[in-house]
Amino acid sequence: MGRWPPRRWDRLVVQGDRATRLRGVMVDITERKRAEEERHAHLWFFESMDRINRAIQGTNVLEQMMSDVLDEVLSIFDCDRAWLFHPCDPEAESWQVPMERTRPSSPASSPSGVRCPCTPTSSNCSER
Repeated sequence: MGRWPPRRWDRLVVQGDRATRLRGVMVDITERKRAEEERHAHLWFFESMDRINRAIQGTNVLEQMMSDVLDEVLSIFDCDRAWLFHPCDPEAESWQVPMERTRPSSPASSPSGVRCPCTPTSSNCSER
């Protein structure tokens, strides 16, 4: 992040039709801007988690709840596709995607419920 030196000019001295002196103060507000950005990121995170929580608690029907959560994920991250996969265990022999949501411009990548063997790449995703 660059420096944020706002300027505040206190006085302009004019003699005749010319400015002869300008007195001002510069204050570095870089830390204040950094704190604002960090606060904004935290606020976005908590608002996003609240949206997910509301989607989870909005229904007692599992399929509807998963659908609502994935719709929120698409919206929050402004992404083309979102899916739930399980198990999230890097030691598992296989995994599956019980539900996927995509934007109309992005077709589904695979049929839901198909079991796939774990690979080093999929195991690495489960560890994060």
